[in-house]
Amino acid sequence: MFNECSDTNGNATAVKIASKKKACLDTVAVNGKTYPVVAIAANACNGNKKVKSVTIGSNVTSIGEKAFYKCKKLKKVTINANNSLKIGKHAFKKINKSATVKIKGVKGKTKKKLKKAIKK
Repeated sequence: MFNECSDTNGNATAVKIASKKKACLDTVAVNGKTYPVVAIAANACNGNKKVKSVTIGSNVTSIGEKAFYKCKKLKKVTINANNSLKIGKHAFKKINKSATVKIKGVKGKTKKKLKKAIKK
């Protein structure tokens, strides 16, 4: 589903998201071991013409700049956020105009801050 790069702590970063209709960025299995996805790299899904739905797991602490930029068919984004999630500039710019973005797991000021970051 996506190419990953793991670090010495056993965490994974999604560096390139494949052209699939649905992407779930929570965990990845490599050689029989499961690793949590903790970051989505800049431009990881930039210009993907097929992705329609993305679910981002609660382990993700950063979404890079233009990670989902120009994903014209992306209509549904679900973010299972944590308090340390950072969203890069233009991460969700130019996605489908009727797209819905749901943020779960955080409330109050943190949720407002994430919504503001998504609109940038």
